[in-house]
Amino acid sequence: MPKSDRAFRALARAQPDVIAGLLAAIAPGLVPAGATLVPDDVAPTHLDGLPPELDADFATRVAADDLVHMECQGYRDTSFDARTLWYHVGFAIRNRGKRRVRTVALWLTSPPKDQSTAQVTVHDITVRVTTVVLHEVRASVLLADPRTACFAAGANKESRSTDELCAQVAAALRARNASWAERHMAVVAAAMRGRYGCMVNAMEQVNLEPVVIEDLVKFGEDRGLKKGQRKADRAALRRVLALRKLSLSAEQERRIGACTDLATLERWHDQAVFAESADEALR
Repeated sequence: MPKSDRAFRALARAQPDVIAGLLAAIAPGLVPAGATLVPDDVAPTHLDGLPPELDADFATRVAADDLVHMECQGYRDTSFDARTLWYHVGFAIRNRGKRRVRTVALWLTSPPKDQSTAQVTVHDITVRVTTVVLHEVRASVLLADPRTACFAAGANKESRSTDELCAQVAAALRARNASWAERHMAVVAAAMRGRYGCMVNAMEQVNLEPVVIEDLVKFGEDRGLKKGQRKADRAALRRVLALRKLSLSAEQERRIGACTDLATLERWHDQAVFAESADEALR
């Protein structure tokens, strides 16, 4: 699972107020002013037991009769349209007669030219979608609300230089005492626009806590693991755990050293980025 999606999921599920601010900024009118978001179960249908990695990114009940479903995409994926449509249909079935379902697609990169931004169609089913491309959103709009400053790192700079934009984002995060999820989202959004180094430097200038660095999380792409990567992957996993201050027991160290399955090492690495304990990271 590309790390851009994971960063958005973690932020949205931990801090739905940030997503409320984002929706107000990028899709005015979709969420009424002052509405309280109530996060919904993101397993889209409960019909066919989809595995966790195929869960929708975020869904929230708005007032009594609306549900907003949101997907974040940081890489070009030909299956994105179909996934988004089936998630929407799943939510619609579950909320039939109770709530109207609206779907928002947030692109951290440019969507493929052949993908419609107004609707998605699979066979004879068509669903309307509100599509937002982050780099087309003015940074000023996102910097105006402290909750959405983390997304400004990937927005349209307007007249700013990259250094100026990253400095403003870092200052807003520092003033807000931003969470790990917000800081990580800022780094991901910046990386999608080639601003990773500037963003990290700007965060260091305002004494923000370290974030996972680029050689540990390669944004927007799969790593193409090969046999010779085992040693590097173990080192990367241990480094993430150290940055997160998640202590390993002797048995956990033994498990990492003995693991030869590259997919397992990558899964542990990804889980360690947001885990609250070593046990959670190595499950």
